[in-house]
Amino acid sequence: VCPFDTGFLVVSAAGDAAYSTDGLAWVPWFVTSETMLKAVAADNAGTAVAVGNDGIILVGSQGVFSQVPSVTDKNLNSIAYGDGHFIAAGDGVLLQSADGLTWENIFKGKSAAESELSRQSIQWQSVSYQENRFIAVGSKGSVVIGNPGNFEFQTATADLTFIDAVALSDQQFILLDQNGNYTVSNDGGLNWRLSTIETGMTSHLVERIDSDRILGADAAGHLGQANIVAEIELASPLTGEQLQPGDVCFLEMYSNSIPADYTGPGAAGIELLYISRKHTS
Repeated sequence: VCPFDTGFLVVSAAGDAAYSTDGLAWVPWFVTSETMLKAVAADNAGTAVAVGNDGIILVGSQGVFSQVPSVTDKNLNSIAYGDGHFIAAGDGVLLQSADGLTWENIFKGKSAAESELSRQSIQWQSVSYQENRFIAVGSKGSVVIGNPGNFEFQTATADLTFIDAVALSDQQFILLDQNGNYTVSNDGGLNWRLSTIETGMTSHLVERIDSDRILGADAAGHLGQANIVAEIELASPLTGEQLQPGDVCFLEMYSNSIPADYTGPGAAGIELLYISRKHTS
């Protein structure tokens, strides 16, 4: 399903498409070709693009989807719109288009190393536009983050297949893998680590629903949510009274000298790191 300025669009594995202004009443759109459809995205003007198996690309508006020439015969699994472009993700291919009609590989004209990525057997599972940038995830721990003309390829954890992603900011990302576990980065994707985020299920999809919460959905349609907390690794263990889930911790790190970038008042240089761990139930 795809939300945009004037309503919602949905496509199905049976090749059907429908539009709704309120999510309650749906009107079928005519699809000119019979094929499995996996995902749909739309720009704010109402131009929609649907993708599916065998490289199928359909462009639609005013109730009709029509097939356009594709540059691949690979299965396309996901599509997103943002920054004036559509990005489609599939089996071994990432495509971009400014109008939905003409498509090219996102690594076209790039370095030999980047071009090789387009030929590798990476199964790109999901692409989305969040925090003013695209993020695509797939097999072999693969992640691509950026915008047309400035995409960066990364490997988070090579033995995992990532199936969805959430951006909390331009530096903070949460990746969902095929086992329902989460991998996070707090530095723009330079470093990744397994997270303790728990939604109570093996999620297949994940969405950000607030500044500090994510929503997961499993294959049976069950929903679960989790609070997002700051996770840090201490150089030495905490001493004193044992902490319990829901406790609020205040950690201070002291310096014997004023840091060069310190601009606040005071003769002693103190950097305060505040961690608020919210109670979860």
